[in-house]
Order: sequence, then structure tokens, then C-alpha cells
Amino acid sequence: MMRKLPQFISRLFAILLRLLLDIEDDAAWHTAEVEDEDAGENSNYAVGQEYLDRLAISLGGNTIVPVASEQFSTYLAALEWQKHHAALIALAQIAVGLFQGYG
Repeated sequence: MMRKLPQFISRLFAILLRLLLDIEDDAAWHTAEVEDEDAGENSNYAVGQEYLDRLAISLGGNTIVPVASEQFSTYLAALEWQKHHAALIALAQIAVGLFQGYG
């Protein structure tokens, strides 16, 4: 059903990418002695990760990859580190979702 609505997948993907921008940086992390994988993340970030994974599983690679690559180019060209981080995390989530979808 989602594939039949023009621009729906692209808009949904853009919203999920924006959720991944909701991360904070703390100078103390750069000298931390104990690693905390979830440091700086909040519920919006976690929701973005979860639903990118689900979207990749439900749509498959042939549908999600073209949409993702179009939006990743904008995020990777941006100056803000949060956008670079969001694009890389989204890529990882899509890869995990596609791998799980085939398993």
C-alpha cells in the first residue's frame, strides 16, 4: 500500500532521518573511561532507529535503497556532524533490516 502513494516512502524516510538528529554531544564523552553505546540518545533517536529497521524489512532493498541514497547525499554534504551521524546510523539500520528480512 505504501508503494502506491507518491512520495510517501520518501517523506517517511525523511522524518525517520530527522529523528536520528536528536542526539546530544558532551565533551566529557571524548575522555570517558567506560563506553556507553547509548550515551546522548533519547527516545526520538531510538524510535528513528527502530522504524528504519522495520521500514527496510517491510519494503525491501529495491524500494528503500534508492530513497535512502537520494537523502543520504544531502545529509553527508551538510556541515553538521549530526547529519553525517544520522546518515551512517540509518545506513547501518537499513543493512540490519535487510539482512534480517532475508534470514
